[in-house]
This record gives sequence, C-alpha cells and structure tokens, in this order.
Amino acid sequence: MTHSIIAHERELSLAEAYARVLQELACLGLVGSAHTLGERVVNTRVTLTDAHTTPKGAGSGKGYADNALVGAYFEALEHYLSEHHEMHAGIEMRPANRYARDGFFHDDSLLDCVIQHTEAHIASRQYHSPLDTSTFYYPVAFSLPAYNARPLAGDTFDYAGIRRYFSNSGIAIGATYNEAALHAINECLERDALSLFLLRHFYYQQDRPLRRVQRPQPPHSLATLWQDVELELDADVVLLDISSEFCVHTYLAFSLGDNRPIGLFGCGTSLSAPHAAERALTELVQLRLSATRADTARHLELQWRHLASFPRLQRCLRLDIDDLMSKSRQQCVTLPADCEHRTLDEQIRVIAHNVRSHNRELGISILYQTDSGTTLANVVIPGLERFYIVSTGNVVIPQARGQALNECYG
Repeated sequence: MTHSIIAHERELSLAEAYARVLQELACLGLVGSAHTLGERVVNTRVTLTDAHTTPKGAGSGKGYADNALVGAYFEALEHYLSEHHEMHAGIEMRPANRYARDGFFHDDSLLDCVIQHTEAHIASRQYHSPLDTSTFYYPVAFSLPAYNARPLAGDTFDYAGIRRYFSNSGIAIGATYNEAALHAINECLERDALSLFLLRHFYYQQDRPLRRVQRPQPPHSLATLWQDVELELDADVVLLDISSEFCVHTYLAFSLGDNRPIGLFGCGTSLSAPHAAERALTELVQLRLSATRADTARHLELQWRHLASFPRLQRCLRLDIDDLMSKSRQQCVTLPADCEHRTLDEQIRVIAHNVRSHNRELGISILYQTDSGTTLANVVIPGLERFYIVSTGNVVIPQARGQALNECYG
C-alpha cells in the first residue's frame, strides 16, 4: 500500500486497514483475489475462498486504486460474516403486538404489518443510543434479508408479506467500532434521502427544483476527482444535492447521455460535504464499471423485467435524469466547505443529537467484533423511508414518511 494518511471517516491509515483486514481473513482461513476495472478511478472486486478454493463471498470497492482495494476487502469480509456468521447476540423473541406506533415509532408504518400478528413472536434485536443509556428493540429481519430463510427457534412470525422490505442497509464494517457505526449511520440517512428524491421526482412527479452542485475549482481536491471521473467514464458528470432535513449532506452523481434502461448513479452521505460528494462520484464509477460485467448486466436486466407490470415503479428504476434535467427548474448551489475536524465519535454524537431533535432515535448494535477491533455494526433509525429498495427491482410502496410527501405537496 502506498498511502498512509488518515482518510475521512477512518481511524486507521489505508496501510494499517489493509494489514488489519488481511489478518482477519487469515484468522478465518480465507484468502482474497482481486480484479480491477478502470484506469483512473476504478472498481475493484475481491473474491474470498477457503482452503478448498470454495467461494465464500465477494466485495466491491471504489475510488483510486488503493482505496478501492481496501474497500473491496472489507466489503467482502462484511458479506462473508453476514452470510456465514451466526449473529444472535442481543436477540430476543418478543410478542409482535408488543410493538406500537408511538414515540419515535410514530410513523414507522412497517410495524403495522408486525403488530397485526397478535399471536406471533418475532426475533428482535436490542439497539443502544450512542448518547445515553436509551435502548429499543426492532425486528431482526428488516436488516438481514436472508433471515427468514433460517429463522431462529421460537420465531413464529410469518414474513411472507413484508420480506420485500428487507434490506442490509444500516449494516457496515469497519476496522474499529466507530468506523463501522458511522458508516452504518450515514448509509441509513443516505438511503432515506435517496428514497425521498425518487418519490418526489419520479413516483409522484412533483414540480420541485433540482439543486445542482457547482463544480469546485482547483486546487479543491474534488475538482481533480470530478475530472478523473469524467475521463474514466468519457461522459459529463452532474452532482445533485438531495439532502433531507438532517444535518448530513447527501449527493447524487450521474452521467449525462446514459441511455441504459436502468439509470446508474452514485450516492454519498457525510457530515463533510466534500467527502459525501467524493463518495457519490466514486460510486457512480463503481456502478458504471461493474455494469460491464456479464453477471451484473444480467442482474440489471432481471430487475427491469421484474417491474415491467408496474410502470410507476419502473419509472423510478429507469431514473431518466436527462429527461428530469430538461423539464425541471434548477438551482445552482455551491459545495459547503469541509466541516471542522471532528473525531468519529464526535461525528456519531452530532448526528445522533440531530436525529433525536427530529423526534427520531438512532440505535446501534454490534453484530460481530474481533479482539483487534474490527467491527460489524447494525444501525436502525425507525421510520426512515425504505422506498429506495425499488432500485433493486422490488415491488414496494411508499411508507408513511414517503406518503406524507404527497399529502404535503397536494
């Protein structure tokens, strides 16, 4: 590894993180092989195998070469643990009707499908606030898409009607607890902001102005990355500010003139606006390059066909940004300067305080942790919108938070 500086939202240098993840894999009897697409800004895929060369998981990384490699190794480890490690700590079988739509659960309409099963018990995990001793329970399955295939003993809940809303959003790995928790928090808020964007502009087709980010000029570090992304994709790239009411910044990156049936985009969220924009730009490259792989292309085609009978949902999957840009009013916004330096623990607390100020609660649960500190964390913020799942080809409807957008606009 050639980089040793501390990166945004990291507590270890790239070289230290790389050594850490290789050590963790060796302890599990796993080795990784990497394959990279791209020249400037790249997409690296790491495949894990055991001593018998049996595939055990894969992960994808993005950005410049070193960042992409380390990110791919950590994501591969995350996927391996999620699929092969029993993460039962903190789980209880709770009566489904013990959940209620009150307090910070007030607009979590997914719980309506849980509460009505009056005789069932549902596996629930305990989540802890990073601010104080507050805790709450939440159904495990909403964060573990494969859970209902292997439910725990004592779980008598019928998941058939709600499994389309299962998502691993809010599960993240890090070389430390704070890394994992912060990444998971930002992912939850990012998916919520993306959901609201899809609903406003494609599902409800509201006449809302787009907030187009003005390209920063050199010597801003993002100016170089933005240019490298455009050279890599041979396309003009646009960045939109799709931030919601929370204190973090969320950006959406896309390339103009992309005539694919499914619009590919990058999304990024952080307290640091430049870092959020960087994540969006590099994720755009990751998805565009990944789509050149045959298996990914087949998967995208299946998503498109799955929504063929639902034109409104298919419109959200299509994500025709060129058409939206041509019809919508646009506001030119500048990228805010990087926030004052905060430790990861401080960032977590700032975001948690902000979430609580909006009558919501943020809870963290440790799913896996090694002696060296590598952590797999799960974050839940009840009531956030899950409509983003439509972008995976699932037939979903807006939940209470998403429905409120249309009621307020009308």
